Amino acid sequence: MKPFIKAMIVGLLILVLSGCSSETTSTESSSTIGSGNTAATDALVVTAKNFQFDQAEFHVKANKALKVTLKVPEGMHGLSIPDLNVSMMSAGVMTVDASKPGTYDMMCSVPCGEGHLIMKSKLVVE
Repeated sequence: MKPFIKAMIVGLLILVLSGCSSETTSTESSSTIGSGNTAATDALVVTAKNFQFDQAEFHVKANKALKVTLKVPEGMHGLSIPDLNVSMMSAGVMTVDASKPGTYDMMCSVPCGEGHLIMKSKLVVE
């Protein structure tokens, strides 16, 4: 009986630990913002890593149907843009109304560790 219990525990540990990876793969194609490029685009693609977003400031064109894509190649992160009703708890895609020009605060929405509180960026809708 004991070997069976040990095998079950090991199996459960392997299952739980393999689920801890939040790396995702996306085959979707979208208009992205290159690093350092501040030209406005029709889509927002954000990559979240420990403990930062890939850009300090993102620029998009005002758009009633802005496609927001969150990529998370390392760690567990989400994306929140409160004034645009964006709340993503993991990697994924959603469409939001970003028709009102302005500057919006972006932050990680998943408590991700020591750097969580400084994991912030800006979205400029032009």
